[in-house]
Amino acid sequence: MKPLLLVLFDLFVVWFFFGNSLRRWLSPKPLLPLLLLRDTERHFRHLLRRDRDLLAPAQRELLTRAADTLRASRDNRSRRWAFGPEDTAALAALPIFAPHARTLKAEGLEAALGEMAERMPGTPAARLPKARHLLREYLEIAVVALGLAFGVRALFLQPFKIPTGSMQPTLYGIHFVHTEEGAPPLGPVGRFLGYLHYSRRYVDYTVQEAGELDFRSIRPARRPLPLQNWLLPATSVRIGGTAYLLPGDSEVVKKYLYTLAADRSRRLGPDQAIAFAKGETFLRGYLSLGDHLFVDRTYLPFHEPVRGDVTVFRTDHIRDLDGRGLNGPYYIKRLVGMPGDELRVAGRHIRLRRPGETAFRPLDGGDHPGFDRVYSGRGGYRGHSHAGGFCLTDEEDTLYIPRQGDLLKVEPLTGKFFIQTVDDRDFKPYRPGHLALPIQARGMRETLAWLDGCDWFEPLGDAVYRFRYDHYLLLGDNTDNSSDGRNWGTIPRANLVGRAGLVWWPFTRRWGWVDRLPPLDYPSPETPFDLPPLGADAE
Repeated sequence: MKPLLLVLFDLFVVWFFFGNSLRRWLSPKPLLPLLLLRDTERHFRHLLRRDRDLLAPAQRELLTRAADTLRASRDNRSRRWAFGPEDTAALAALPIFAPHARTLKAEGLEAALGEMAERMPGTPAARLPKARHLLREYLEIAVVALGLAFGVRALFLQPFKIPTGSMQPTLYGIHFVHTEEGAPPLGPVGRFLGYLHYSRRYVDYTVQEAGELDFRSIRPARRPLPLQNWLLPATSVRIGGTAYLLPGDSEVVKKYLYTLAADRSRRLGPDQAIAFAKGETFLRGYLSLGDHLFVDRTYLPFHEPVRGDVTVFRTDHIRDLDGRGLNGPYYIKRLVGMPGDELRVAGRHIRLRRPGETAFRPLDGGDHPGFDRVYSGRGGYRGHSHAGGFCLTDEEDTLYIPRQGDLLKVEPLTGKFFIQTVDDRDFKPYRPGHLALPIQARGMRETLAWLDGCDWFEPLGDAVYRFRYDHYLLLGDNTDNSSDGRNWGTIPRANLVGRAGLVWWPFTRRWGWVDRLPPLDYPSPETPFDLPPLGADAE
């Protein structure tokens, strides 16, 4: 059933863009005059709709009568599915064709219709769209369509592409899927359709010459067509003395080859991690080019953010551990921490303490259904990790999420930090008992410069700062392979863009509403570098 739906979708797309031209090319010659009559009538009615406020009453009446006459004439002749000499004579007898009867008989219907449109009294705009006018018509359509698209994008639904694997398996970025079989049996046609419908690029290599996988040989492959290098980048890598062409740019190829080497190291031992024998399978499967989704921008302007929602945010003023900005203007993560929360990561679970509460409790499906999936331990979900960040470095660390109005005080001489929340009258030390504020503090000068450069801090004196916005903590569902709030802290309310809505491309298992699917029924790999079981429906 699914292949049939995909074929029907292809036919619909082709007909939508090229249907009119195909109809002209494929129609029998006796039907072409009927198509000319139809197109001319539609053109006159289009002018009536477009220029109704500019045309005089007599001009509107003339165009209406012409369109109605053409429609009646076409209906009378379409019953026979033919157009012969008697039909030409009948058209010439009509009052609207009377001034153009000579042209109709001598040069044909197309010339007569063009002459009629050009000479219609008082309507210089009522000309048939000839070849030189087609570009103008299509440009008008393109301008309107682009204006509408950008308006919808800016105000309602914004499209995004998932580039990385930080949200797997809820959302997939560019990743390689290992399979037992290579490309589809249809060969090039199957591979083309796989790329068209699923954004897949297949690969199936056996080792031609025994040797080691040479990571130093990884370099972009340049092919004759520049557009091919841009749309379908490929990378060359060597085993022994043989080069293999792999799909994806160099960084993507390095990631899935490192994963392959780590998996071989656990199965075969470190000595055999990158050593391949002749005839051994090197790589078999396909590169998937990531999910494309629409993000609902209309929700957050009228509602408060919801814990557990998959959320897109801008990365303005955010710095990673190395002090540099993040890779890209937008990131997508799951909203885990709300303003005023204190959070810990223990046993791969987020533990929460709200203002006024004395004990920490684990997040679960009662907070949001997505947390039950994250902590299920199945289908690739592995829970949350505290490793890899500076805000939560062990299970005893507590991360406080600032609220609007919280105060941050800095002692310039000692370099110590203190926090006063909106519920408290006193400043508390910045790190009492592992309390961690999500602010980079690797030296007095660097920290103050970073704080002064953030538009969500308002100076209240020489060393006191007020948080102008509520803040939120966002983490990837795949925290073992995610740059998120553990690395660069919290996000101010002003940076939140919207919540993920619909995966619209490609047509995989995840097509449809985001974050609705149960985990696949297989145990999650023990480490982030383990490959999922062959045959697991990762797509």
